[in-house]
Amino acid sequence: MVPLKGAALRRDRAIKGVNGREIDRRDGRGREPFHIAAHHMGLMFNGHAIGCFINARACVAGPILQVRDQRVRPVRRGGRARHCARSHSSAPPQKGAAGRFQCVIHILGPFHAPTTSTLWVWFTYEDIERFPRENHVYFCECAANTGMEWAGAQLNGVQFTHGMIHNMEYTGVPLRSLLQEAGADTSPDKWVYVEGADASSNGRSIPMEKALDDVLVAFKANGEALRMEHGYPVRLVVPGWEGNMWVKWLRRIEVVDRAVESREETSKYTDVYADGTARKWTWVMDAKSVITAPSPQMPIRHGAGPLVISGLAWSGHGQITRVDVSKDGGITWETARLGKQGDAKALTRFYLDMVWDGAPMLLQARAMDETGYVQPTKAQLRAQRGENSVYHNNCIQTWYVSAEGIAENVELS
Repeated sequence: MVPLKGAALRRDRAIKGVNGREIDRRDGRGREPFHIAAHHMGLMFNGHAIGCFINARACVAGPILQVRDQRVRPVRRGGRARHCARSHSSAPPQKGAAGRFQCVIHILGPFHAPTTSTLWVWFTYEDIERFPRENHVYFCECAANTGMEWAGAQLNGVQFTHGMIHNMEYTGVPLRSLLQEAGADTSPDKWVYVEGADASSNGRSIPMEKALDDVLVAFKANGEALRMEHGYPVRLVVPGWEGNMWVKWLRRIEVVDRAVESREETSKYTDVYADGTARKWTWVMDAKSVITAPSPQMPIRHGAGPLVISGLAWSGHGQITRVDVSKDGGITWETARLGKQGDAKALTRFYLDMVWDGAPMLLQARAMDETGYVQPTKAQLRAQRGENSVYHNNCIQTWYVSAEGIAENVELS
């Protein structure tokens, strides 16, 4: 559906920066003096505060970045780095009457014979720890990541355009193990409804095929117990699928005959087309990539000479097999080299080594995964979905790099 060949782009095409500001390619500056906008650090999206950060290293928690006076500095909290966390409402109270943290997961039937009635089976935290566990590194991406960019270049920086994602090693028990232990009916036509203990009772429906595949009930991340904001004591891990389905503070697993059609899979997390109709069950996060250096938060400071263009790529369909990089806005492409591959459905590093002559660049990255899917342009996405969407924007990102090495978020037209 998405062509591999880059579209022929006019060299005189318009370049619009954040808030539609026109970029003059002659001197690399806009109509107003360019600066890295530190005021973007406190963002609101759909009424929720977002402070979301990319961690580019699998398994190891790396420092997040914050812009201060055009310098990029690591920011830590309590000696440990933060990962992206997004909650729809407040976390549940965790302490019981005895002051101990409580964890009880209820599984609701129907169950196989001889127990054919609908009843609850429950597992405590101590029960879950006794099951054979698995360790996997996965990315978790909010479906609204890059959502603000549908209408044009809005935010200036990787943290703000692509930062609603994390990449961690999760330790947990396959969901299928708990379903089998409970004797639940796992027929292919069944669904699994999962619900969290937060104030919104966040719940999502998962097809049985996925539930029996790679879904984990996780109780550790990067070798330590889950942090409260990440769903302590247990959360769901749904590899490759949108982050809202990774239900935190998991308390209920129910086998049902059909999808529940909860709020989070009807009025929310559906993709509205230009004609007002909406597509649903768009769970998978398609192949996506972003150049992290050079970028608005990582300008070129050393001037002309050897330069390594680096970035991240990921796909909910599996392994990233190739990433191409363009320095001229998609007219020509070069294949980047990939970093060491880990688990499927995890972030992958890519690099393109070059010698920069100091000329302005329009940097883009385009990812491909093991299914043959090719990351689309924003124009291709708009042609199919219009501009009403919020979710699943995996378009090719463009950074304009001036002769001074300053990078800015732009859109080509």
